[in-house]
Amino acid sequence: MIWRVLIGTLGTVIVLVGLALIPLPGPGWLIVFIGVAVWATEFYWAQRLLQYGHRMVQHWTEWVKSRSLMIRMLIGLGGLLVLAGVAGFTWMTFF
Repeated sequence: MIWRVLIGTLGTVIVLVGLALIPLPGPGWLIVFIGVAVWATEFYWAQRLLQYGHRMVQHWTEWVKSRSLMIRMLIGLGGLLVLAGVAGFTWMTFF
């Protein structure tokens, strides 16, 4: 029981740090998934959540790959613009 509480607490801390980092440039979502993976070592619902997230990433990857080069480039450009906007917002907010 103590082990499950420790895993639950560690996973919660990791997920909360990841959620706090999502609006900032960096690996926020990756950290959230790492926290869910920690939970998944002990909790069945977290295993299912992790599998669902993995399936959604695979579907997104397949969908993007099935598009033309121009569309993939526009998706990449859109992602870069979002990151630049978040970085600019972060810069203006903290400096």
